[in-house]
Amino acid sequence: MANRARARAKSLAMNLAWCAALLLIGLVGAGLYTYELFDAQTNSMNPTMKEGDYFLISKRAYDSATPQLGDVIVFTIPNWNLRSVGRVVGLPGHRVQMIGSSLTINGQYIVRVGIADPEYSETLPNGAKYNVRAPQRGRNDYWTPQYLVPEDYYFVLGDNRDHSIDSRDMEHVGFIAKEDIIGKVQWRFWDSTRQQVDASAVN
Repeated sequence: MANRARARAKSLAMNLAWCAALLLIGLVGAGLYTYELFDAQTNSMNPTMKEGDYFLISKRAYDSATPQLGDVIVFTIPNWNLRSVGRVVGLPGHRVQMIGSSLTINGQYIVRVGIADPEYSETLPNGAKYNVRAPQRGRNDYWTPQYLVPEDYYFVLGDNRDHSIDSRDMEHVGFIAKEDIIGKVQWRFWDSTRQQVDASAVN
């Protein structure tokens, strides 16, 4: 009787261990399917993202939603077959233009406030607020045509406006197709400046 009870207990423990292992595998698998780690390889999004920082991307963020103004997204550039990151500043139907170092959407200048030269904050029409690095004073080569964003496409800019290859480069990047968006950057995982884990949300 004692041997039979021990055998039953061992069998139950083994079954529970297997169930726990399968549950853990399932959770890890679901996490990998939902999130992905992304490392910033340039300073094009400085000060929001610095080279060497790591972030978590939500790959399911747009399954039942669409990108919004201010979202930081990771996308594929088909012409170069590589991944890049940028901030959405133009939705389908929007007219986007850079006049000097100022961003305009549908002919309206985006509100910006100086912080400490050369940084300032921008506030988009939907209330999204973030910091950017301004181009060098006196430069005027950032005057662009007015771009009309097509349906199912988005216009992105790097927060480091003086050192970013983004939708302004129509030959190589241009408008970003929704199907080329990999996911939305949501959390910082590793701060390369402080060399430590930093689980903060990305604005």
